[in-house]
Amino acid sequence: MSSTHRGLSINDTSPITDPSSLSYTPLFYGDEEEETRWCCKKTKSKACFQAKRWKIVCASIVVFLMVFVVLMAVGLVVGDLVVAPRVAQHVIDESGFEFAYIQLDKPLNDSFTLNGSASLKSDFFYHGSITIEKSNLYLYYGDVYDDSTVIGYTTLPDIDVKVGSSKAISIVNNFQISNISNFRAFGRSVIQSNNVSFGLKAHPTVQFLKYLHLDVDISKNLSIAGAGNLRNMSITLFDLTHSNKTNVNIIINTTISNPAIVTISPLHSVTFNVYAPSSINSTLYFMGTVTSDPISALGPGANSIVMRGTL
Repeated sequence: MSSTHRGLSINDTSPITDPSSLSYTPLFYGDEEEETRWCCKKTKSKACFQAKRWKIVCASIVVFLMVFVVLMAVGLVVGDLVVAPRVAQHVIDESGFEFAYIQLDKPLNDSFTLNGSASLKSDFFYHGSITIEKSNLYLYYGDVYDDSTVIGYTTLPDIDVKVGSSKAISIVNNFQISNISNFRAFGRSVIQSNNVSFGLKAHPTVQFLKYLHLDVDISKNLSIAGAGNLRNMSITLFDLTHSNKTNVNIIINTTISNPAIVTISPLHSVTFNVYAPSSINSTLYFMGTVTSDPISALGPGANSIVMRGTL
């Protein structure tokens, strides 16, 4: 008499005393695990159950590692796409931008040469460095968020900013004027005002964490000292010896102290009105004009200027 049971061929019905006497034929590939479960159930072998326990432990470890890898991958993706851009932008936003020196050379109707020195410092909690890649830097006469006040643009060089330290920046580039009216208004403000407000804007790509390349926005409203209408003037020579019977010819040597950090080169000639006080009251009387010799440069500190005119 014979019977079959889930792939087992049992040739007799006598009690099982020796498990090795059992004949097992797998029905399909993978039935070895079924054989193990069947043998463990019939024989209650300790070694058999230990092998089964190890399989469970190994499977649990594999599942744990797979979940860990998935969570790490998700974390990296979220960090790269969400957290890192915000951190990089915040580092830029918290960075202080300060000019030490600005020189405008060879001004034309559509361009001039910009020679400037500035410093960039960030005190954000991220301890590392960010490399700002070369991009266009736009200058605004007024609020950086008002596009109608744009003057033009130049090229911002590559900048490696280490958080917690100050980075010196040197800019020597052609500046392209896109709005001549705003440029002239900015120039008048530099000469006439005690304080000049302006804005800088750029949209560079930064290298963050040494492998991420992220787009950020630089928008800074800044201010610098102006020349204060050149009021800080002292006269070192007042010469009338070249006058005649009909004209009072005057030569004046002056020293003008410029508090601004901006140098304009060349400034060409500047015309000043000459007034004299009344001997009776405090009224000032207009006497004429004097014009300076061509000024090669009007820079910070003391500037010697010679003026000539006829009163």
